[in-house]
Amino acid sequence: MTQKTHWLIDVAGAATGGSARYYRELRAYLDEHQRHDQISVIGEGSRLTPQWLLKREIAGRDAANRISLNNASFWHGPERNKTLLGNILHFAGPSDFNPLGFKPTTELKMQIPLIRQLAKRSANLIAPSSRMAEQVASSCPALADRIQVRFHPIATPEWAGTEPVRRSEVLMPIIPQPYKNLGLHALQFLEETEKSPEVQLTIPSCSDQIPELEGHPRVKFIGHQTSEELEIWWQECQAVFFPPEFEAFGYPLAEARVYGRSVIAHDNSQQRELAGNALHGYNKDRKGSLGRAVSDALQDSPNPDGKPFNPTDYFDWMLVPI
Repeated sequence: MTQKTHWLIDVAGAATGGSARYYRELRAYLDEHQRHDQISVIGEGSRLTPQWLLKREIAGRDAANRISLNNASFWHGPERNKTLLGNILHFAGPSDFNPLGFKPTTELKMQIPLIRQLAKRSANLIAPSSRMAEQVASSCPALADRIQVRFHPIATPEWAGTEPVRRSEVLMPIIPQPYKNLGLHALQFLEETEKSPEVQLTIPSCSDQIPELEGHPRVKFIGHQTSEELEIWWQECQAVFFPPEFEAFGYPLAEARVYGRSVIAHDNSQQRELAGNALHGYNKDRKGSLGRAVSDALQDSPNPDGKPFNPTDYFDWMLVPI
């Protein structure tokens, strides 16, 4: 019997944030390389629910190879399954949550054992950073030998490396989540740059999502932006502020490196791995460290470096049969 499709890719849950950014690169790759006849994409617009997990097993029964882009591996035919592990919360515990002051929801508590069990049904597990690979291996040692590290893909736009429109504008392109503590970090940013009134923090969300910053004269809320819309703001800014402390990847770190923009982020191995020479690191517990990082970042013009994130190299590698 002829199989219906060579590859089946599940993108359920790719509505916002890093997952949507990743899906944008996948769509562009499929269009450019005209591989739609070999690849079937399912789950667009769907949430990752138990009902969806059952539905997709039926859809994927005739696929020669299957890829899940949402942490949740297909169940049947584990030798033909690849899974992208992009949500670090599914491989975290109290020792990770407590320092962040984060209490996992009931839904997350229910997802964690399921996601970890499903991961065992995948021959290949793809982690987007060394930090994520270490987190998965630490929480689930049996998975360690299946993990491969591969940075998320990012295409280099024509405008990469151009002069920013506003050299004092800092973009914080992060969707607010409780564990990210964006309000706390942004207040520290504003405090340590108070002697530089020209420095503005631009945030692609609404003020009710980070109420601590509402009405601040140096904060500009621009509402939710798709990754395509956000490119306009990337071109305007001189630097990006990425303060989250617990992430699987951190798209803004890598995007800044690709686009030729400075990165202001915690000075640790993950940020150095992803942001490269674009990073201006700081220690949140050392007063003045963040202010110095901002000052240095606004005077820097890093060269664009898209090679580690080349989408063609990435998807050509991913779409090799197991």
